[in-house]
Amino acid sequence: MKGLFCGLVLSLSLACASAQTTKELASDAFNSGNFPRVYALLLPLAENGDPEVQEAIALLLANKVDVGVQFSAGEREKATRYWILRAVKGGQRNAILWLSDALRYGWHGFKKSEQGAKCWKLVLDGQAINADCEKFVVEPPASH
Repeated sequence: MKGLFCGLVLSLSLACASAQTTKELASDAFNSGNFPRVYALLLPLAENGDPEVQEAIALLLANKVDVGVQFSAGEREKATRYWILRAVKGGQRNAILWLSDALRYGWHGFKKSEQGAKCWKLVLDGQAINADCEKFVVEPPASH
């Protein structure tokens, strides 16, 4: 997962032009190990619907990186689920794969569901749509 995380952060500089400068700053902060700055820079973009950034936020949280925010027990896991699901709704293929695995293994507080994992794999293969698989995921109310 760490390789995916690094690749995702590096790809941030290749994303849409409107957020290019912010993503470049976040990439620089990541490379220098300043994860609270990465989180602070990317969170507004994630909240504004950028699925690539939503996935990056989920990865920061899932890897238990210190993002400069104190989370109570369970809050970090809820926030991780929230951002994974936002990225999935935005069509991020890696997030869909991640969700499939999370359902298969019960990661991040998702209820284990082999059927749900298979359904999301079918979405990746173009043999199902998100709406077919959403019944396997209960969306948490936390926003970040």
